[in-house]
Amino acid sequence: KPTVEPPKQLFHIIPPEATEYIAPSAPIVEPVEAPIIPLPFAPRHPLEPLLILYGYGGGYSGEGLGWISQEEYKSRRSNTLNENPHVKLDESKEVADYLSQLDPKYLEELEQMDRVIANPMSSNTRTVITIPAFGEGKIIRKTLQQFLNQKDRAGNAINPELFEIIVYENDTETRPKDETEREIQRFKEDHPNLKVHYAYKRWSQDDINRKINTVGNGRKYLCDLALLRSSKRTSSNGELIIINNDADLEEISSRYIIDIVEEFDKNDHLDTVVGKRNLPNWALQKPNVRAGQRMWEIFDSVMRHGAGTGIAPQKREKGWPGMIGENSAMRASIYAAVGGYNPYARLAEDQELGHMMRVSRNYDDRRFEYLNRLQTIKNPRRYLTTMVSGIPLIQMYNDYHENKDIRNLDNRQLLKRIP
Repeated sequence: KPTVEPPKQLFHIIPPEATEYIAPSAPIVEPVEAPIIPLPFAPRHPLEPLLILYGYGGGYSGEGLGWISQEEYKSRRSNTLNENPHVKLDESKEVADYLSQLDPKYLEELEQMDRVIANPMSSNTRTVITIPAFGEGKIIRKTLQQFLNQKDRAGNAINPELFEIIVYENDTETRPKDETEREIQRFKEDHPNLKVHYAYKRWSQDDINRKINTVGNGRKYLCDLALLRSSKRTSSNGELIIINNDADLEEISSRYIIDIVEEFDKNDHLDTVVGKRNLPNWALQKPNVRAGQRMWEIFDSVMRHGAGTGIAPQKREKGWPGMIGENSAMRASIYAAVGGYNPYARLAEDQELGHMMRVSRNYDDRRFEYLNRLQTIKNPRRYLTTMVSGIPLIQMYNDYHENKDIRNLDNRQLLKRIP
């Protein structure tokens, strides 16, 4: 039989009754294994050229963006801005000069879109919300609903003429049209007081051959149409502000519009305002989703507060936070003065436009402002799809603007597949 060792005696150290027990001055923490949390950064290759786009949270390859060279910025800018980067721009002059330089065929296309809208811009309109749409029929109504209950500081409903919304649906000739237009029309019938306008563009084969079927050109059509409509007014109650949003809004503040208008009105020097981007709470319940989103916010915050101060302009052009197409606002005058969106920009068109503005103003810090309260809650579909696919979050914008399949995925099912 095998020898069985007697059980080892256990010793318990118990202080006597008369002994005072003094706890350690600092708690003893047992070491634990830290969980692995994926961060939204793409791996680097030793010789890979990297273009830093901080509004997107990290870096993209400099190839394939379709950006114009910085040497071209000056030729696109208005004479007024070239002569004096600190000038107070005259909106009517800048917009008129900009529109006069547009290609006549393109300008006529904008005129035709305005004729279809058939509803002039009110003299009370201070801001135009621009929303590009590509296969967004299932969610466009929810996006428009976010603008139904906009309030002033006193909690009263704002004048519905204070803003208008332009949804610009764009697609190719080979794709079937979805229900976007039908949903917008239904929304307009249900809410006739809200100024919602619809424009549509099918990219032709010629557009594709010329490489102008881009997200940059989509936003250009939107903003240029807003300028054209504004230019036809005989009077206005203040400068026009263009708000950039996307078609997948989940939630905005009830004072979203008034916050933007008042911020520009009380800060005459401002050219651009950028707001916070966030995800819905139900998506942030997943630890990895929350960690990735918060890391993204921290990265952006560090760049906002540390990239520009005390750094010479020529050294901070790539380390400077820029525009965010899904939640930003700009004066119509500065948009026109820098030559508008680049129609060849296939990605990060908002970053490029913001960079044009910064360069034109000689990186004057006062021209740009970040407002944390100006928050949009976005549909997390691209975020979740990227995580499920095992792709670094920094790459989630790469083909999203031209991928309709992603828009049809079920977010709740995607969320279940994320650890």
